[in-house]
Amino acid sequence: MLYTNEEPLVQKTCIKTANLQHDNYQSETLETQALPSHSLLSKANESRESIPEELKLQTLVCGHQVLSSLSDKSLVSICQKPNMRIQTVGYQPWSVDELRHDAAQIELCRRYRPLILHYTNRMGNREFREDVESYLWAILIESIYSFDLNGAVPFPGFVKAGIMYGYMRYWKRERLRYRREIHIPDRTTDDGEVAFGMDIFASGENVADMVMSADEEHRLRARLVWALGRLSPDQRDLLRRVYGECQSLGTPITQHPPMNYQETVEYLFNSTPVFEHVGASAYKEGLETTKALDEHFGHPHTHFLSIHVAGTNGKGSCSHTLAAILQAEGYKVGLYTSPHLVDFRERIRVNGEMISEQEVIDFVEQERNFFEPLHPSFFELTTALAFKHFAEQKVDIAIIEVGLGGRLDCTNIITPILSIITNISLDHTQFLGNTLGAIAAEKAGIIKHRVPVVIGESVPETQIVFKAKAQKEDALIVFAEDIPAVLSSHPNPDGGIAYQTRFFGDIVGELGGSYQEKNANTVLTAVMQLYNKGVIKNAESIAKGFANVCELTGLMGRWQKLQANPLVICDTGHNIGGWTYLSQQIKRQQCVQKRIVFGMVDDKDLHAVMSMLPDDAIYYWTQPSTHRAFPAEKVAATADDYDLHGNIFPTVLEAYQAALQDVDEQDFIFVGGSSYVVADLLTSLQKK
Repeated sequence: MLYTNEEPLVQKTCIKTANLQHDNYQSETLETQALPSHSLLSKANESRESIPEELKLQTLVCGHQVLSSLSDKSLVSICQKPNMRIQTVGYQPWSVDELRHDAAQIELCRRYRPLILHYTNRMGNREFREDVESYLWAILIESIYSFDLNGAVPFPGFVKAGIMYGYMRYWKRERLRYRREIHIPDRTTDDGEVAFGMDIFASGENVADMVMSADEEHRLRARLVWALGRLSPDQRDLLRRVYGECQSLGTPITQHPPMNYQETVEYLFNSTPVFEHVGASAYKEGLETTKALDEHFGHPHTHFLSIHVAGTNGKGSCSHTLAAILQAEGYKVGLYTSPHLVDFRERIRVNGEMISEQEVIDFVEQERNFFEPLHPSFFELTTALAFKHFAEQKVDIAIIEVGLGGRLDCTNIITPILSIITNISLDHTQFLGNTLGAIAAEKAGIIKHRVPVVIGESVPETQIVFKAKAQKEDALIVFAEDIPAVLSSHPNPDGGIAYQTRFFGDIVGELGGSYQEKNANTVLTAVMQLYNKGVIKNAESIAKGFANVCELTGLMGRWQKLQANPLVICDTGHNIGGWTYLSQQIKRQQCVQKRIVFGMVDDKDLHAVMSMLPDDAIYYWTQPSTHRAFPAEKVAATADDYDLHGNIFPTVLEAYQAALQDVDEQDFIFVGGSSYVVADLLTSLQKK
């Protein structure tokens, strides 16, 4: 009797045996035929004598009920015998190809299918779900043929562990492949229960009992941070490589050649996605990477007070002015802004002083083995560096400017004492939405629980969004336009603007440009909130801060005067909102001839800005040195539609030099259209 060690039930129900040649035997005659059982047996018996014993395939046939009654171990033992297969009349697999699929294997797959579905059905993404399922089926099949029949481990436990850890390995592998953390969302089952997204336990386990409470997790995390802090850098790197990167213990620690400051900055720009250079591909939604960096550095943003500033336009001017006021009040003030114009270090300042070149070098050299596997964006890494620097410098308060949007911006891990949203206009619509309401919802993401928020400018469409978010967070909301802090303003002949204010008397602001009145109103409204909190105590600090913004904080590019005769102004205004004010300022400029050096980048509304440009100016069309720049030829071609005329120049410096050659003393030169145009000009002038 075949397979005499099998259960008696199998022996009793065995109805026939067949000896078939191994995979390639008589393939021509058997490959496509669905032979009846007697014909199959006949052909097999005719050739029995010519087939070596080790190539004979023994097939046991039984009913489906019999098959389902066999133990897992018995089915595994059949699968593992290279020359034995079991078939069931319920499946009717009589072709050669079908005979290769053992009914024992199929039965085991049927039994453990719910376990696989337990993991795969929680996936919301169909593509991920299919990939995970395929991966787990492969693990199950491998488990069948690698199981030790003589071992002490039961087969169900062996499979359960294999599937569980296979599931974990899959997500670890995907995280490394895409250099990012993959979040598996929680899901609600048919019976209304919540299934945890990262549940790694097989069905039947009480997952809820095995999940730590928030307090327990916090205590464990704190102990872990303390323990890791006691390890040497080499020991921490070893843990990171083994558990974070799946490297072997023998993998040597990566040694990087030392870099100078310029090489370090080039490394940051070239090895991380930089939005200023490549645009959309550098934009990363979510805070997972930021939180990992923040945890690694010991949550530095919790070591100082902060003010969070978002908005489409005016963020930089408001942030610098607030920083100047707080410095005048006697605080040690951190200032984080973007983008920079000339030097990367402009983004990170303490009391106007840029972070040192050596600190930037040391940060990259000491931490790159940690952050490289995370594959952070340029802005995520820069934010981590800024927060770390502010904590180490022991700043009293930091002004933190949002990079893009608000809700998902990596600066949004802070809990500030005050939030500010300057205004809303259509910008970065590919990320934030193509309506003012949608953009406002993203900006409103910085509104925190019981943290007051100042809104600089609004329209009904954005007001309703801000009010709803503030109400949800139980946060005081103040609209600067409701009770304007600036009563009137007029430009000074020597530059800057004189303000008559509601609460602080007459103030002279250093920053020029008609749009600064709106910014001043926003800043003074924010100052009132800080005054009420006791953060600002002296009105003299407000006047001093307004009058010395550039000196105290190093601000550049806001209606900045480059020379007087002829008058040369540069400004970083780059979108519809900014040019609404800039265009009027330029048109009002008293001069014989306006000469405008102009370029833009490709995520801005070129046509909308072109429609605002003065038609009595001579233009010098150019393009900044970023991959995102509109080609100068395209800018010039678009200008023709608006009856604007000028010549094309390949670089900003060449365009500016041409304007200087053509200019008379009574003329006016403006350089702008993009912060990158201004950056190129200032960088070139600095090198001369």
